[in-house]
Parts: sequence; structure tokens; C-alpha cells
Amino acid sequence: MDHNGTSRQHGSNGHANGMSADAMATPHLKPEEKTARRHSLLYGHADGTATEPEAPIKHAPVHPHYLPKELEPLSWIAGKWSVHEPGILQYPTIKTSKYAEEIEFVFSGQKMLDYKAESWNPVKGRSALMHREVGFLRINNKQQPASGEGDSFAKEYEVALIIAHSFGVAEVLTGSVSPNKLIVTTSTIGRMPFAAEPPAVKTRRVFTFNPEAEELEHVLELETTETKLQEHLRIKYKRVTHAVADGHAHGHLHNG
Repeated sequence: MDHNGTSRQHGSNGHANGMSADAMATPHLKPEEKTARRHSLLYGHADGTATEPEAPIKHAPVHPHYLPKELEPLSWIAGKWSVHEPGILQYPTIKTSKYAEEIEFVFSGQKMLDYKAESWNPVKGRSALMHREVGFLRINNKQQPASGEGDSFAKEYEVALIIAHSFGVAEVLTGSVSPNKLIVTTSTIGRMPFAAEPPAVKTRRVFTFNPEAEELEHVLELETTETKLQEHLRIKYKRVTHAVADGHAHGHLHNG
């Protein structure tokens, strides 16, 4: 999505002779004086002195999401992602099938990313919903060495993914994020009294980003009271947009 305020384009009024209005109005000025005048017009300095434009906002590695520093280790996953090719849904107790999905990890002003996922039948289309889930991705900024490199993005950070499912289950998954990989496993799970049987007791999710292909892979493993932990879902997405909620494009934080 576009980020207001990150760049400005300044046009000039063209004339038939190819000269700009500014050049015609100031033919007596030396080149350096014209430069000063141009900077004055562009950057609004009352005294007309030429100064360098403001330093650009720091971009997070891999992609410019305009995230606050606390969330930069999550920069590679932030945004909206849509199915690249139909995913595979499989489990011993069901018939193997395909599904389409769109997910979001969006910064909306607090020290977390808002999470949303919606899946549907790829043959019938978006109106044939199969599942929805919403939640939050949070990070503990206490660094733990992962690769031994000095770059903070070569570190692992503790994360928690809190999810509410449309089928009546809520869970907290904890794990770690490192460059281009996020792994979380269920630590707490709750379910409504009339949720479907058999109940899920554990899930494990692995998100892996391929920066060269601009592709995100999501693998989900599931364990129930009747079936051991094994792969349940696998899908690949392409990035749709570096989603940042309106009004938060410069990384302002609210308590949370």
C-alpha cells in the first residue's frame, strides 16, 4: 500500500521553449544561487538557504514496513499475503483436499502485529468460506544469540501468536522468530463446550519466507486426542501489500 509522507514528487510548469517558470523568473542568478532557491521552494526555508532534505525514515531490513524498532525483527512477515497456489489440507481422519487462503500481519499502532486469516474453497470461490481466525503476534525484544553475528537481525526473539478460531477454539502459541522464519507451538488451548470432536490438543506452525521468490510458506501440524502430531496444512503465499494501518505509517506506538 502507499505510505503517505514518505516521498514527495515536485513537478515544474513546462513552457514551449523548454524552460521552467523558475528559470525564466531568475535568469540573473548564478547556478549555485538557483540551487539555493530551488531548495528554498521545495523545503520551505524562509531565509532561502540551501539545506539537505531530512534524512529518510529508517527502513526495516528486507522490506520497508515503517515499523517501530521494537517490531523490526518481524518486518519480513508484516503485510498482506494471498494464496500463490492452492494449499493442501490433509489428516488421517479427513479426505485430502485443497484450499485457498489470505493472511495479514498488520501494524496498527501497538507493540504487536494484528493477525487475520481467511480460507475458502478454491473451486467455488471466496464466498465459500472454510475457516477464519484472528489474533495478535507479539514479540519479546530480549535478544538471544542465534548465529553469533553482531547484527540484531541475526538474533532469535521470543514470540507469542494469540489466535481465536471460528470453530470455537482459542490458543496461545509460543516460540521464536529469526530472519525469515517464525516457529510457534501451542502452549495454552481453550475450546467452547460444543466444539467439534475430537478436540485439538496441540498445533505447531512454521512460517518461512523466501526473499528471492517473495514467497511465504506456512506449514501447520495438528495433534488431537486421537491422532499424534503430524502435518495438517501446507500452503504458499505471495505478498499483496506491505500493510500498515492508516495513520501509523511512521511507526508511532501506543501502549499495549
